[in-house]
Amino acid sequence: MKSNLRTWLLTVMAGCCGWGAVGQGDAAHEPMPDTWAFTDGLGRQSLSYEEVGGPKADRTLALFYWTWHVSQGHQPPQNNQQVLDAHPEALNDFDHPAWKTGVKNFWDEPIYGYYITNDPWVLRRQGELLANAGVDAIFTDNTNADWTWKNSYDPLFETWLKAMADGVHPPKVSFMLPFGPGGHANSQIKSLYEDIYEPGKYRPLWFMWEGKPMLMAHPDHLKEDNPQEKALRDYFTYRRNYPGYVNPSPQLGNWGWLSTCPQAVYYADEASQAAGRPEQTTVGVAVNHDTVLNWLAAMNGRNIIGRSYTTTGYHREPGAVLHGYNFAEQFDFALKTAPRVIFVTGWNEWIAGRYKEWPEGHKTSVPNAFPDECNDEFSRDLEPSRGALKDHYYYQFVNYVRRYKGVRPVPLASGRKTIDLDGPMAQWEEVGPYFAAYRGNTGWRDADGYATCHYTDFSGRNDIVGAKVARDDSTFYFLVECATDITPHTDPLWMNLYIHCPGDRPGWNSFHYVVNKTAPDATHAIVERFTGTGYESVAVARVPYRRNGRFLTMAIPKSALAMEGEEELDFAWTDHVHDADDSGVRLEDGRWQYRRFSGDLMEFYVSGDVAPGGRFRFRYRVR
Repeated sequence: MKSNLRTWLLTVMAGCCGWGAVGQGDAAHEPMPDTWAFTDGLGRQSLSYEEVGGPKADRTLALFYWTWHVSQGHQPPQNNQQVLDAHPEALNDFDHPAWKTGVKNFWDEPIYGYYITNDPWVLRRQGELLANAGVDAIFTDNTNADWTWKNSYDPLFETWLKAMADGVHPPKVSFMLPFGPGGHANSQIKSLYEDIYEPGKYRPLWFMWEGKPMLMAHPDHLKEDNPQEKALRDYFTYRRNYPGYVNPSPQLGNWGWLSTCPQAVYYADEASQAAGRPEQTTVGVAVNHDTVLNWLAAMNGRNIIGRSYTTTGYHREPGAVLHGYNFAEQFDFALKTAPRVIFVTGWNEWIAGRYKEWPEGHKTSVPNAFPDECNDEFSRDLEPSRGALKDHYYYQFVNYVRRYKGVRPVPLASGRKTIDLDGPMAQWEEVGPYFAAYRGNTGWRDADGYATCHYTDFSGRNDIVGAKVARDDSTFYFLVECATDITPHTDPLWMNLYIHCPGDRPGWNSFHYVVNKTAPDATHAIVERFTGTGYESVAVARVPYRRNGRFLTMAIPKSALAMEGEEELDFAWTDHVHDADDSGVRLEDGRWQYRRFSGDLMEFYVSGDVAPGGRFRFRYRVR
């Protein structure tokens, strides 16, 4: 009776909710990014439960985020790093002909192009990246005048609310207002309250602190004898944002946003200070601070705290900028301090404002000044770029967040089981774990960027939502699940399985084998081994697979992977990932086809679907 009832329930749920016994329902479809493995582009390995311990209580990772990217100008943005690579003598020459006028300068090109922050395609991908890193909250930059950037924060909230319904845990959202009390701060507090908080809009994404919505703002000039302003003082939890980078005597109830190392440490009140329980400290990727004159300076000045700086000396070796030495030193200090909140600057500022001189007339004045961002070395963003920095800082960040917050252990696999590819799907029911991926992230992009930039990508096709692995003495069995029926095998760039094996082997970006790089036939796929030379590979086996609605199953002999006797591996699934310069072809039925992928892993961020995403790998572990 119990068995029949269970079968009936599964049948009902499969019909009504769109999932069956093999897949997972919404309640169980929880991706676990803190358990995912990776090897970054510099060979650094992901930290795991065995190295950082389990989740730690009362730890919040906050990140400075910019929503003021809006379409500006009539010419494409100028890439500072490209200019300075070609004309290093132009660094402090405002009149150098390499510099265009009337354009926006970027320190380098973002991975998503010169986007603006009302592009939901970008916002969704950012939400996933930040969720995968373990970011708990973002604070948007509202520090200028009374600009709240409503035209960006509305799409941000709306996109991330939709992402939550797809299993993503994006950061909560708050705002950093002007660095002082008065008119602009008061105006923004009122505006945000009336537009968001009073009507209860976007409530699941509010960042709460001490039981109230929080703002980094100065409420001091809100009047106690004005009922409306008094209500605003009481409605929010405030932390006054301190503007400077050197703060030897941090005031109680303040928070920082960027600091020289060792960073200022902030306490909520006298009791927490007496107990030695810090509330907040900052971590910066770089700091526009002159270490000799000990004052604010433009990023292209002298003695600036760049990405390769440490308090014991600058790293000058080739490629030093890739390694995040300042970021590491600051994060190491923050970890020793162990505050309740670490605030990281930052994610996506990108804009490199250019001035003839700045700060004008000051001892740290710099000609042809770029105050906040300049180039790869002198910039403070973590978001991946199209340039030399790629995604190196992102994965360095992920590991530091894991050290700060801890992680869950990797779920262990169920026992050995032989799968008959032509048998019923129900034989997968007791196979575990289920490796969940995010749903709903294969939408197409057709959006304006800065000025004349426009971006399209129509490669979203099979929406990969989860996977399983089974094993017996001789074979690994793989299952991948998509949200809807998987398209035919004749589609190009179709359903690739990437496998990472134990041991030191030649590979491509930590993967040693790939399936379906060579197009399969209706029943068999080709397993290829990477040679260690770029994306080159050689065929090693022809293996059976079956496409069954939204499921694809495959059997790969352990011998094909040189894994006789071994039972653990990492893997990832992709579909329709393509080269950036492959513009695609539109078919008569309205679908698009892209036909070429040459092995630039950065395309894992911007086309098709990738599970679990980027360089991350699902880890199949038996002990």
